[in-house]
Amino acid sequence: MDELGVKYQDVISDSIVFETDESSANWSSISSLLALWKSGNSNVIDMVSTKFTEMELLKAENLVIVPGWHHGYPEPDIAMAYLKKTYDEIEYCSICGIGLKQREQFILQKEPKWGSKQILQLNWIFDEYFVTPEVWELVFKPFRISSIPVSKLKTGNPLATVVQLKVSDVCEPLTPFNRLNSVRCDKCGRSKYASHTKGPFPHVVMPKNSHIAKTAEYFGNGANAYKEIIVSRSLYHAIVLNRLKGADFKPVESSLR
Repeated sequence: MDELGVKYQDVISDSIVFETDESSANWSSISSLLALWKSGNSNVIDMVSTKFTEMELLKAENLVIVPGWHHGYPEPDIAMAYLKKTYDEIEYCSICGIGLKQREQFILQKEPKWGSKQILQLNWIFDEYFVTPEVWELVFKPFRISSIPVSKLKTGNPLATVVQLKVSDVCEPLTPFNRLNSVRCDKCGRSKYASHTKGPFPHVVMPKNSHIAKTAEYFGNGANAYKEIIVSRSLYHAIVLNRLKGADFKPVESSLR
């Protein structure tokens, strides 16, 4: 790695972490090393992502919101009891994870430790976002986006520093001629797409006058299934203008390819 000029972080738990890009002069050698390491060690992990310019994000008609961090867990967390407490499981498949429908408020053990952030996503819950009440009032409420209280585990009372963004709208289904790979569940027969990581998100159509919506399709791997959340250009600009932290974004393709 030193010979290839790769800069990496200090050793963490007997591992090293580094970041490189495909335009690197040594990418061919680096990718060959990765393939070799992965073939002999299941602990070697590589993740692909795309960095977009500020102008690409500002000009996008719609964008996918991506978590910048995960904080806290839905309760009760023992034996995943939050599933029965929070969701309707009639259409839920435990093998692929598809079919959960929220019916009750989320429950947290205590108030989140926000630090300098105002947007968060919980561990295990990849298609819901939570914000501070002040941020909801200032940024999201003007776009007619409702909020849902979050309850405290021991008392059941609403927490004071966090609310859930209510996302009820659904985008039109993706075209069947997209570039994403889908996997069909052997148990329920439904399909989901692998998590999208590279390049702009495929073109989707937002409901008319909507500023936040979920995809009709599920994404994820294994028993994990979630819907991506799309925001309008206007909402993204408001988030940027108010310098909200805790989430990243990637553009949605403006047309079918």
